[in-house]
Amino acid sequence: MGIFSKKKGKTKSFHPTLLHLVLPYLIGITWTCLHPILSVITGELKCRGSYLDESALSSNRFTIPNHDYGFSVLTVDESGNNEAATSLCDVLNTHRFPTEQSSILSSPAIDCLIHPSSSPKTPSLEIVKIIPSSSSIQPSESIVLILTPPPTSSSWTASTFHSCILTLLHRLSTSKTTWLSKIIYVVTTTTSPSSSSTTSIQDTVATYLQAHHGIHHALPLDYSNTMIRTLLVYNISYHSSSSAMTEVQILPQGEYGALPNLDLVFTVNGIMKYYNGYEYQVPRHYTWNVDKMEKFGGKVMGWIATHVGWRKNKVEAYVRDFVGMLSFAGHLAIGPYPPHAQALKYGIDSLTIQSTFPSSSSSSSSHSSESKMVQQIEQTINTLAYTHERLHHSITQYILPSSTKFVGQSEYIYPMILILIGLVIKAITLAFMDIGRFCFEIGIKVTLCVVGGVSLLMMCFSLDYNDDSYGELIMYGYMYAVVLSLIGCIIPLDNDKNNKREEEKVQSKHWINENWKQSIQFVACIIAIYTHVPMMLSHVSLAYPSALFWCPLLTFPSYGNRLHHSRGGDADETKKTVLLQMKQRMTKIASILILILTWPPVLLVPKVFEVYTMYILLVYTPLHMFLATLWLF
Repeated sequence: MGIFSKKKGKTKSFHPTLLHLVLPYLIGITWTCLHPILSVITGELKCRGSYLDESALSSNRFTIPNHDYGFSVLTVDESGNNEAATSLCDVLNTHRFPTEQSSILSSPAIDCLIHPSSSPKTPSLEIVKIIPSSSSIQPSESIVLILTPPPTSSSWTASTFHSCILTLLHRLSTSKTTWLSKIIYVVTTTTSPSSSSTTSIQDTVATYLQAHHGIHHALPLDYSNTMIRTLLVYNISYHSSSSAMTEVQILPQGEYGALPNLDLVFTVNGIMKYYNGYEYQVPRHYTWNVDKMEKFGGKVMGWIATHVGWRKNKVEAYVRDFVGMLSFAGHLAIGPYPPHAQALKYGIDSLTIQSTFPSSSSSSSSHSSESKMVQQIEQTINTLAYTHERLHHSITQYILPSSTKFVGQSEYIYPMILILIGLVIKAITLAFMDIGRFCFEIGIKVTLCVVGGVSLLMMCFSLDYNDDSYGELIMYGYMYAVVLSLIGCIIPLDNDKNNKREEEKVQSKHWINENWKQSIQFVACIIAIYTHVPMMLSHVSLAYPSALFWCPLLTFPSYGNRLHHSRGGDADETKKTVLLQMKQRMTKIASILILILTWPPVLLVPKVFEVYTMYILLVYTPLHMFLATLWLF
C-alpha cells in the first residue's frame, strides 16, 4: 500500500506496532532524567564544571583591591542646594566629595545626559557617560550598566547602594583608573517622591535600547556611536524587614531560547564568589524559587534511596541538579523573562543580577552587602575591560543545572530525536502501509482552513488591544469556532461521496471510509515534525515540553478503517456491536473533555503563558485544530 494507490502481488512488509512508537518515547524521557549525573557529548560522562574559555576573563585578572566602599559622605557644592536629590545628573552636578574641590561632573571624563520621555508610557532616562582618561583615542566599544533608581522614599545620597554607585562613578572618572579601556554608560530613570507612577526596569531597558539604535526617540550621536559589547542589569529591591537575609540571583534566560555567552555568566558568578565574603550566599541556581522543588524532590528521592541503598549525598546532588535543570529550562521556555532579555534580541551579551537587600533602615548588614555588590560591579567592569571585540566562547546554547555546572545543548538533541522519532515512524507507516488512497481533496481543504484561521489570528493579534484579555479570548474563540465549523461542513460532503464508491464495490457490507482521518493524521505528523525541529535547534527547552505533549496524542492513536455490518447477525455479534458503540461514545466524551482542557484559553494562556505567544499561535493552535478534527468528526 502507498499514499496514492494499492500495490498488489507483494508480500506484507513489517508493520510497526504501538510498542515501536512508545519505546523511543520512554527511552528519550529516561535519557533526559539521567543528564544531571550522566552526559555523553559534553565530556567525561558528567556535567562540565564552570570554566572560562576567554583567557582575558580568568581569575588572575581580579586586580581590584578588596576594600569596602562604605557609605559615601557627599557635601553640597556652592552652586547646589540641600534638598534631597532624586536626579542622578543633579547629584553629579551639585555634590562633591570632601577631598575634591568641585563637583563630580566637573571631571572631563564624565558627562551626564537627561533624555526626556517621548510619551507618557516611556520613562525619562538619565545616562552617565564615562570616557577612559588614559586612552589616546575614543574607544569604539562600551559597557552598559542599567540600575533601578533609589526608592521613592530615599534619594541618591541617602540610599547606601546608590551612594556607593556615586563613589564608583567618581573612581572610574579619575586618571588613576588606567585599566579602563571601554566607555561606560550608567542608565537609570528619575524618581520623584511626589509621583505615584513607577517605571519598571524592563521599560527602562527597552526604552534605552530603542533610543540607542535609533528606533524611537534616538539618543545624541555622542551617546550612541559605540558598539555595546556587554549590558548588565542590576535590579535592586529591599525586604520589608531589616533582619532578612540578602538574596542575589544571576538570571541569564532570554526569549526564544536566547542566552548570553557562557563566559559572561561564569565570570560574574566567579566575581561574586571572589568578593563575597560572608555577606550573602552565592546563588546555587541561575533561576527563581527552586527551594520548594528541591525539598519535595529530596524527600521522594531520599525515601527511594533508603529502600534501595543509594548514597544520600549522591541522591541530594542528583535532586539539586535535576531540579535546577528543569527550572532553568522551564523559565527559558515559558518565562517570566528577566529585564535583559530585550538586549539579547539585539545580539548583545547581557545578564540580570537581581538583588534583594534588607530594609534600608538596618545599620550594618544592609550597608555591607550593598557596598559588596558595588565592589563586584567595579571588578566586573575591570575584567570585561580587558577583552576586545566580542567574547569568543563557542557555547551559547546550554542548560545550567547549578551555578558551577553546565550541559551543552547537544546533550539533549539525542533524547529529543528519540521523542520525535515516533512522529517520523507514524508518518512513514501511514504513507507507505496504512493509507490505501490519500484523500487529497479533504486533506487540502482542511489544511487550508487551519492555515487560513491561524493567519487571521496572527493578523488580529498583531493589533493593539491594550492588553484586553477578554477581547483576545472572544477573538480566539470566535476564529477557532469558525475554522471547526468550516471543517465540519467539508468532511460530511466528501465522506458521503467516498461511502457511495465503497458501497458500489462492497454490496454485502457497509464501510465507513476513514482514509480521510489517516490523511489528516499524516498531515498533522508532518507539521509537528517541521515545527518542532527548528525549535529544537534554537534551544531544546523550547521544543522538549511541546514534543512530550503532542507526540503521544498524534502518534499513539490509530485511525484505521472500521467495519460495521449492515445485515442482522446473531446475539454475540449484536452484543459486540453494542459494546463497541458504548466504547465509541465513552471515547468521544473523553476526547471532548481533553480538547476542552487543552484548548489554549482554558489553562494554557492564563496559567502557563501570560500572553498568546508565537508558539501558541503558530505551533500549538494548528496542531490542536487537527486533533479536534480527528476526534470530533
